[in-house]
Amino acid sequence: FRARIGRGDGDPETWGGLGLAARAAGDPAGDGLLARPELAMALHGELDGQADPLALGRALANGVRAEGRPV
Repeated sequence: FRARIGRGDGDPETWGGLGLAARAAGDPAGDGLLARPELAMALHGELDGQADPLALGRALANGVRAEGRPV
């Protein structure tokens, strides 16, 4: 999934798949990616594809936990 996103082929299903894979691996990025895949996609695009998709997911997951609601 990360390779597809890195090539610019990251549709919502790909981001969701990355979220599921991350969650299955115990990575907190999964929670953020599954809660807000559209936001992760938008942020990744705004950052010209230079951000690590899992780092974005972790940041989103931290926002969800910090506020008690999705970011």
